[in-house]
Amino acid sequence: MKAPEFVIWSRPWDENSGGIIVLHTLCARLNELGYSAALWPSWQPALLPKNWKTLRNWAGYRLKGRFLRRFDTGPFRPRLSKWRDLKHAVVIYPEIVSGNPLGGRKVARWLLYHPAAHSGVADYGSHDLIVAYNAAFAPSDLPADHILYVTYQNPSYHQWNFGQRTGSCVLLRKGAGRLQNAHPPDSVVVDDLAHEDRAAVFNRVRFCYSYDLYTYYTVYAALCGCTPVIVPQPGLSEQEWQPQESNRLGLAYGEQKIPWAEATRQQLRVHIAERREIEDATVAAFVKKARDKTNW
Repeated sequence: MKAPEFVIWSRPWDENSGGIIVLHTLCARLNELGYSAALWPSWQPALLPKNWKTLRNWAGYRLKGRFLRRFDTGPFRPRLSKWRDLKHAVVIYPEIVSGNPLGGRKVARWLLYHPAAHSGVADYGSHDLIVAYNAAFAPSDLPADHILYVTYQNPSYHQWNFGQRTGSCVLLRKGAGRLQNAHPPDSVVVDDLAHEDRAAVFNRVRFCYSYDLYTYYTVYAALCGCTPVIVPQPGLSEQEWQPQESNRLGLAYGEQKIPWAEATRQQLRVHIAERREIEDATVAAFVKKARDKTNW
């Protein structure tokens, strides 16, 4: 079997983690497009033990990963990477990973959120290839074409209620620490619901207030016929929140934009149906940048 050209560091599939979902989706998409990619389980150490002191820890990791802990790949069936693959492959880390734990010679950083937002530290290599999930997460000096964007559409989220709607729900997620005074007090918190139950709420209520500025669940709410209202962050304009208009379709950045969200909901559905070609173009552009890069 051909050695993978790309090795993607990831945790096991988690249907409630947007970052993990797109890491697995990227691996699948690369392979579908004819490139060679594999996943590297996040708990697996990169190197063989060099002395007896590290042998016990290494063996423990191997036992934990191979026998006691299944690496779930969700709806995909990608291959898992091997140690020998790291020598020549481009290792792709999400922005939450500091340093280069796999010791890859070629490293790409995929900014799935704002760098250092979680840990306060962004320890990246000076020669890393940096790409962002969308322009909102890109540093000011990152070239505009350094975007790598793929999505996974959970089949649970679609509209079946085309009649009357009442009430509202609320998403907290990464916005749980914000002042929560924008939603009605009787709003249903949907953070911890199963997908089928969350989709049922999205089909029942008229509005979904979100304190998380970037969760994809707001798009899912719109696809269910609900109007997502993203609670604005003070000092962050609509254009700064989402520089590309296509990423604002069907979404209201503040209650004053509700008419826009409802007027563009159908455009969002059309955009999602057509987006696969656009996403594949960003994947191909990323591969070309990685292949053309010489100063790793």
